[in-house]
Amino acid sequence: MNYSLVQTDLFGNVIPSNHNLKFCLKMHYAEKAGLHYDLRLQVPELGAKSTGQAIAKSFAIKNGPSLNLHHKPLAILMPDHKVSAFRREGTILKGTGVGSVLHFDEGYFTIPGCQNHKEVYEAFHKGFENGRLTIFFTGYKLKGEFHFYRKTSGRFSQWIIQKANDAFATEENILLKNQSILTGHTLQYYTDMFYKQKQIINKLPANDLAAFLRKNEDWSFRHKKAMMPDLDLGLLKTAA
Repeated sequence: MNYSLVQTDLFGNVIPSNHNLKFCLKMHYAEKAGLHYDLRLQVPELGAKSTGQAIAKSFAIKNGPSLNLHHKPLAILMPDHKVSAFRREGTILKGTGVGSVLHFDEGYFTIPGCQNHKEVYEAFHKGFENGRLTIFFTGYKLKGEFHFYRKTSGRFSQWIIQKANDAFATEENILLKNQSILTGHTLQYYTDMFYKQKQIINKLPANDLAAFLRKNEDWSFRHKKAMMPDLDLGLLKTAA
């Protein structure tokens, strides 16, 4: 298989092109859903079909992806996300997925065998529609070819994600490399932050809560020092 479309420089960094698209992998602790991993793939756009706002297909993987070709983790298709939000990590205090998020991995992906942008576009959308998609990842942790198989249809369809038998297949557990590639923090760092922020919110009068949340972003959720004398301000900073 020819993977020459994923070009790297002398330091091994991927050189972006319109043939390889962005991906990210989040480690996400949600109060309702528990610990899981969010894999997001930039959706290729072509010519007049471009919306001007890059979006990503998102999969929630309960047990996380694996480089072990014998593992077949289950993934659930989730609503699309914006590519512009790929590098956010920190806490979510309102909306969907309330909890903590860590930027576990990022990089580029391509469709094996495609020679130009049009072929990548057609192969991705055809494979996604047919429920059979093969993707080659070049990330810090997620590497090599993976097969995506759809098990069920519908808005929240179920997929199997299996590592292909290539040079990157290994029994090494990449999920043990559990630090953010942006900050070096662990998910526990942001989870502790999340519960401390919740304590602050719970002390607010009910009629002040809506206005208070509107003034703070979901992810970074910054507070004035006067509101949290017992909380280190540095704990509230994120890499978003």
